Amino acid sequence: MMFALLVTNEKGEGRTFSFQPDTLEQGFEFISELVAKGNCLHQVRLIDKDSQTILPEAAFDGASFVSVVRQLEVEWGAILSRPPASSRPVKYWMQRRLAACHKRIDIQRRLLITLRGLLGQVPNLSAGEERKRLLTQRYGTALRINETQLLKSYLLRDWLGERLRRWEND
Repeated sequence: MMFALLVTNEKGEGRTFSFQPDTLEQGFEFISELVAKGNCLHQVRLIDKDSQTILPEAAFDGASFVSVVRQLEVEWGAILSRPPASSRPVKYWMQRRLAACHKRIDIQRRLLITLRGLLGQVPNLSAGEERKRLLTQRYGTALRINETQLLKSYLLRDWLGERLRRWEND
């Protein structure tokens, strides 16, 4: 596995480079640290064997990935270690997934509010026009991506709700 990056540093100098982390998490952490140090990502590619995936630059906001990944591992470990409380496991997991979907929708709504606020603050920054343009582009991209994810979450919530209602009526 290898990451290939196109980056502009805080001086406005463009760089293209690649690196091979031991784990995916280490790669994400390194990229996030670059952003935290003031570098601006223009392209992030994950290359593995004969395929490559272009990753969204907005996902790397300078915050650490390690704590988020650990939290997910703990949550999934807790979920997988509990036996189903229902005699109908499929219905039980659908109910759990619907509850998780509601939480995700709430988080995505709050994220969109934050992104809109950040986007609105960009014109008032005391940064150069190029930096403002890059921030506007980055926040705009993140906003569009998260609006799409929120729409998908709404669709999943509605589908799960309908399936559970039909299940209750059968």
